[in-house]
Amino acid sequence: MTKKKSHIGSFYWDACVFLSAINRNEDRVSIIEAVLEDCELGHVEIYTSMLSIVEVAFAETEKASNMLSNEVEENIEALWLPPSPIKLVEIHEFVLRDAKSLMRAGIEKGFSLRPADAIHLATAQRLEISEIHT
Repeated sequence: MTKKKSHIGSFYWDACVFLSAINRNEDRVSIIEAVLEDCELGHVEIYTSMLSIVEVAFAETEKASNMLSNEVEENIEALWLPPSPIKLVEIHEFVLRDAKSLMRAGIEKGFSLRPADAIHLATAQRLEISEIHT
């Protein structure tokens, strides 16, 4: 697993950030687009787990209408395929074991952590990224 570069900012994005972009959430999309532009210019790096590919499967409009859109699919795929600046991180066994430990630790602290969220947190920890956007 590659460690983050220290000379520029590095962010970890949970799948919900990508969903906000795809769904064009008014309160978030301008911020997301600004960070993506900074990423494309090389000012920041954005990482996410490959799990996001599955979590970002459709837009709210598609689900509400029970109809899929080729345009939405192309927008989703553009997040992951070159020349996308998003850095996808593989889900390794070490990440899964870390995620399980986070879930178990949550029990003792009185909260519940879903498996997907635990994988995202464990991935960010492994990359030593301290800023997670969700």
